[in-house]
This record gives sequence, structure tokens and C-alpha cells, in this order.
Amino acid sequence: MKKLLFCFAAASLFVSCGGNSNEKKNEEIVVTPISTELNGDLKGVYEVVEKDIVIKPKDLNYMITVELKRTDSELPFDPDNSTPFGYLDDLTKVGFGLDLLDENGNILHSYKPTAGGFDGPYSSEDVKSLMELGKNESATIRWEIGGGIIEDEGVPAKIRITSALKAGTGTSEVSSSTSSSNDWDKFLDEYDSYCTKLAGLSKKVMAGDMSAMSDYASMLESAESLQSKLEGAESEMTAAQVARLNKIVQKMAQAAM
Repeated sequence: MKKLLFCFAAASLFVSCGGNSNEKKNEEIVVTPISTELNGDLKGVYEVVEKDIVIKPKDLNYMITVELKRTDSELPFDPDNSTPFGYLDDLTKVGFGLDLLDENGNILHSYKPTAGGFDGPYSSEDVKSLMELGKNESATIRWEIGGGIIEDEGVPAKIRITSALKAGTGTSEVSSSTSSSNDWDKFLDEYDSYCTKLAGLSKKVMAGDMSAMSDYASMLESAESLQSKLEGAESEMTAAQVARLNKIVQKMAQAAM
């Protein structure tokens, strides 16, 4: 827990110490699904809602949000006895991945459907929402794409959604640990939002907008609330959640450079 407290303090310190007002601004990228069908184990169970998808800048990185719809097919897993990849339990694992493609359909970069944490979807809550869909209902799933990936590997023109399913041996009797994991997911969502807002305020101050200083009081209250939740936690993060926390800290460090 002390290590997590250090990560929390470090991220706040990076942002509050400064930023680069001359940093390069990322631009939106429009991509299209190569097919409405998913590749992998969940093909025919979910489908991509076909439309142009905008990859939006998020700090120094990008965020892509894809809407998936459950078909009339029955689920090949029990949502009550399944969890996303990255959870350290014996339940059945469900996952979704993303391929970034060029105009000719060549793969530029892949996020594997069996990955969790840094290389997986932005939040395991996105996967859970898809697992809980009824027939013909839809939900969205997000991936955060590093700015360096697009700079080094090329700007994507198309995407493909992949999927994976791995049978487990456990039952929902371990649901107490799943509930604790859900609490950590909510904390990380709040922490990410807090850091993003703090980075925005820091940039305004560095640009000479001192009116932003008045907002720091409310940010301090948010920090105290998050600190209290962190200290009161009775369970440990999963490997995927620790990876996501590190990802947030790394992002804030980049924003301060």
C-alpha cells in the first residue's frame, strides 16, 4: 500500500511542478471497421456497430471508443462466473482486442484480446458491460493508444475487433474478491479523471492563466478524498489494475515533461 501511496503522490507532484506549454497537439483520426464481424472466439455473439470511428487525442495519447452490439446468439459463457482477462481468479475469462490497420489492411499495431492492464482495454469495466448485455443491446469499449505508437508505426485507416474466451474452473463463490476488484476499478476511474483535470489546470497556469489557481482548492479536496479511499482499502489490486495505475502515473509524468 505504501508503494501505491508513493505512486499517487508522485503523479500529483509531476503535474503540479510544471508542464510544457509548447507540446505538440495530437489530431483526431477517423477510422472505419474492416468488418462488422469480430475475429476470434466471440464471432457471431457480438458485432461492431458500423460507422466511422474517431480516435480522439487524450493528453499525449489517443483514445478510441468502439460500440459493440450483442447479437441473437446465446452467450458461450456464464456472466456470473466469468471475468475479464487480467483478473487473478479461476473463473472463465472473456476478452476483446483491437487491431490497427493501414489502408491496405496490414496490421500496424495489435492489442491482444487476452491482454489485461497496460496492453488491454482502457478499463475492465468496459469488458464487464459487454459481458452483461442482453440480446440486441449495445455498449462501448475503449483502448488508450500511445502517441508514440502512431508516430512510429503509422496512422491507422481501419480497425478490426478481436475476441477471446478461456474456460475456467471456478465459480462465483469468489464474488467477494470480484466486488473488491470492482471498487479498485472505480477508484482508478476517479484517479485518472483527477489527474487529467490537474494536468489541464497546470497547463493553464504555465500559460499564464492564474485564474486557474482558484480551482486548486477543489482539486485538493478531491485529492484528500482519493487518499482516504486508498488508505481505507482492505484488498489488493489485481495485476491488471496495478498496470493501469502505473499507466496513469506514466501518462502524468509525460505530461509534465
